[in-house]
Amino acid sequence: MLVPGSNLLGIALHAINPTSGAQFKKFKGQGENDFGTTIKLYEDPADMLGCSIQPVSAATIQQLGLSLTQSYINIWTQSGIEVAYQGNQGDIVIWAGAEWEVMSPTNWQVQDGWKQIIAVRQ
Repeated sequence: MLVPGSNLLGIALHAINPTSGAQFKKFKGQGENDFGTTIKLYEDPADMLGCSIQPVSAATIQQLGLSLTQSYINIWTQSGIEVAYQGNQGDIVIWAGAEWEVMSPTNWQVQDGWKQIIAVRQ
């Protein structure tokens, strides 16, 4: 039996191959480009270690009330990724040749050192 604090993600990543090549960019704030247009500023990409990334099923997209015209991924990670909230921009995940904006985490960080995140393709 698994109990809180047993780090289920850590156990799973020993049984499966973690997703490799994924990176994330932390949102720093807003600035202006050379033309005076407000732009989003991010830190340089950092590797996401200890993660698993999988597509979100159409059934789950419908259950969550998300748009079926968008592509979404589920990310299970131990990285310090932040979600968009209260008008702030979420961090960006770089995976499979695309950028994905972090939308909603289930944060188990306090208990097990990991979180589940849904991200939408930009």
